[in-house]
Amino acid sequence: MLVNTNWLSKNYNDNNLIILDASYYVDGGTIKAKKLYEANHIPNAIFFDIDKIADLESNLPHTMPSKSFFSNKVGELGISKDNNIIIYDSANGVSAASRAWWMFKAFGHNNVSILDGGIVKWKSENLPVNDLPVIYRKKKYKSSQDANKFIATKEDILNNIGNSKFKVLDARSPGRFYGKEVEPRPNLRSGHIPKSINVHYSELIDKKIGIFKSETEIKNIFKEKNLNISDEIIASCGSGVTACALAFCLYLIGKNNTYIYDGSWVEWGSDEKLPIEK
Repeated sequence: MLVNTNWLSKNYNDNNLIILDASYYVDGGTIKAKKLYEANHIPNAIFFDIDKIADLESNLPHTMPSKSFFSNKVGELGISKDNNIIIYDSANGVSAASRAWWMFKAFGHNNVSILDGGIVKWKSENLPVNDLPVIYRKKKYKSSQDANKFIATKEDILNNIGNSKFKVLDARSPGRFYGKEVEPRPNLRSGHIPKSINVHYSELIDKKIGIFKSETEIKNIFKEKNLNISDEIIASCGSGVTACALAFCLYLIGKNNTYIYDGSWVEWGSDEKLPIEK
């Protein structure tokens, strides 16, 4: 699930390896990310646009596309089910790299990993980058399972406030979770879903070296939040991106059935009829 920069530096020319740059910024989205990708990226890396490989008819950002749309878009990038996929981003792997990882896993692609430390660690080690466009041949890609079984809806969350079937995790910062910081997106209320638990995605990263914490440390983080691997868990965040970092780390420690609330706070925080806490 995780590969380090040393391994990738020796294998990035492997013909069966597909490297994806899935960077994303709240202030600029994938438009900003693609410009930075075009300026320099890991050799052979293809840009994976979470805003375009999405449900384009939804009024919410980068929500999950249909199985057929995902298959067509991924095939257009020259990816087949036989490829080994390595994904990175500019946020140590806890942003859209985790989102893209989750998308591939949800649609049944098993050989998919995240570059530990992302392009930040890669550059810090003076490993090669370039601005060369990547030429690829379209392939036929067929998703092997329906991703809907990994997605939670607004109705699921609302019902859960009453029946507590799931534990709902929120990957946003404590300031946003407790309503002490203004949301970075306009027209959203401040606060959190009632009964939800704050696990800020940055807690998962060793900030000194910019890689994911050890499995033992990650287990302790969730244990301190009174979470068990046997719990049914829904992960949420601002728009369904960093929630996937929680799902990724839960997968690292053995839990492979975490749900993602795809609408996340963009949907919940914009609906005045829905309850919030601060």
